[in-house]
Amino acid sequence: MRNANRIVRRALCIAMLALAPLGATAQKLAADTPSTTSAGNQFVAPAGWSIAVKGALMVLEAPEGGSQIVLMDVSAPRRG
Repeated sequence: MRNANRIVRRALCIAMLALAPLGATAQKLAADTPSTTSAGNQFVAPAGWSIAVKGALMVLEAPEGGSQIVLMDVSAPRRG
């Protein structure tokens, strides 16, 4: 349980760092766009949203601004 809590805390800290404004690195999407995270997980980024890669994070920002979704790949600790 301790390891799981540590992973969640780290994930939240990293996600909070990603919430800075996207700025010039963001790409505004003209259409729904199939995308892939750094670990190969697939998703569709919606039209009108902006998308930016910040290291291992994928940050999507709503067209009206002020709302972001951060995608981050995590894995469970190995047992043994």
